[in-house]
Amino acid sequence: SDRGNDLGVDMVEINNYSAGVLIAKHMIELGHKNVAYISTTLDAVNMARVRRLEGLTDTYKDQCPDGKIIVKSRNITPEEELETIDIEHNVGYELALEALKIKDITGFIAVNDMVAYGVMDAVLDRNFKIPMDYSVCGFDNLLPSRFKNISLTTVEPHIVSKGKDSVEMLINRHESPGNVYRSTKILYRHELIIRNSTATPRENM
Repeated sequence: SDRGNDLGVDMVEINNYSAGVLIAKHMIELGHKNVAYISTTLDAVNMARVRRLEGLTDTYKDQCPDGKIIVKSRNITPEEELETIDIEHNVGYELALEALKIKDITGFIAVNDMVAYGVMDAVLDRNFKIPMDYSVCGFDNLLPSRFKNISLTTVEPHIVSKGKDSVEMLINRHESPGNVYRSTKILYRHELIIRNSTATPRENM
């Protein structure tokens, strides 16, 4: 998992490192050697984003050593997040435009689905096609990702099930407060949802 359970608290989480591995394997199997990772702030406060990138880079080093991951990130402040509802889409759009200038890139891996939507808009606005010219992946499997005109390949984090388990943990903790030294950790196994935004890379590299 992304962190240990040495704090003695109940946890329900997903292994973001393994989620990155899952996406990397998918892109490598399709034949994408050079991809861009598009992300909002990457730091110790946002470890889920960092762990997804680590899963990607380690897998590429191991399974596609002649490939590369170009990291494009932009720091955003908490104030920006509160004041600009579409900040993640904007970051995805702006950083994708920068990455499109790099010749060898054939795919984009966005830190989450909302950033991926910005990436997709940038690709389409430059008159490229998805996935014929560029493949795009995300994480989180938001509802719009299932829509026909988006059809985004992404990772399912089981948000609803995690919420139910969290509530059950709270209830159990309230009803059985005696053992303060016992803690429970549930780690969800993620699922890769393959849709129409990913395919083999274009031939005219």
